Amino acid sequence: MALIELIGLLVVALLWYGVILYSARVYERLFTGDAWREAVMELAERGSAAAQFNLALMYTHGQEGVTRDYARALKWFRLAAMQGHSRAQFNLGVMYIRGNGVKRSDRQAFRWCLRAAEQGYARAQYNVGCMYYEGRSMERNNGEALKWFRLAAEQGDAEAQNNLGVMYAEGLGVEQNVPEAMKWYHRAIKQEDSSAPYNLALLYAKGKGVPRDEMEAIKWFRLAAEKGEPKAQYGLALMKEIGVPLRGDKVVKRKRRSGWRGWRGAPAGDNVVYLPKDSFSGPKRPASKPDSD
Repeated sequence: MALIELIGLLVVALLWYGVILYSARVYERLFTGDAWREAVMELAERGSAAAQFNLALMYTHGQEGVTRDYARALKWFRLAAMQGHSRAQFNLGVMYIRGNGVKRSDRQAFRWCLRAAEQGYARAQYNVGCMYYEGRSMERNNGEALKWFRLAAEQGDAEAQNNLGVMYAEGLGVEQNVPEAMKWYHRAIKQEDSSAPYNLALLYAKGKGVPRDEMEAIKWFRLAAEKGEPKAQYGLALMKEIGVPLRGDKVVKRKRRSGWRGWRGAPAGDNVVYLPKDSFSGPKRPASKPDSD
């Protein structure tokens, strides 16, 4: 009896393996190469917002056998965006930010990013925050910038977390709160962000809301520099200037030179604040099947 049951299970397993293998071959034929592109185009023409979005990505990146064509990408992003597709709305905003296939327009960029942001799309929320922070197409509004940075940061957007940290550190749109700033910097750092450690280093270098600690400043400047933050090298140079030279991985603390007046900050402003994302949202290669609406 046990042998018969074992044979039965083996037969069932083989049948399932055959079904899976056959399905994989059918999937490959239907959703790769020319067949995939033709299927997406047909669905886009029929009005599928997800297909329109994927087709727009093809034209944006020049993939799946189509030539890069920003005008056509704009067309399909717009059609999907008008149906409420949040990533299409965001990407349409990016087209206006970059001036790809259309005249640059901060007003239109804000309009479409806001629509996506209101649907909860984190990258769009981040862009809306940046536009309010910079005063693009409207008066600068730190309170609104803070609101949208927070929404994106709470969804895990590292750049929004960094910017939210800056808002708290500088008291922009909110009462200054250095511990809260540090919390958001650390969250961004956990996601390998390059500017959050630099901004954290500034707090220790200046003694802003925390005891001045040159060793901690160097630690975070070094991490930022390793991650490619240009201003971090400037920070390390200033540490040397005030008498904290670095020798390899060792730090040797010396007396400060007379005449030292404290932290001067980077020439173009201290904190690093990210500006609106001008990269497109979506896989470098369109998904194997249209995204769900």
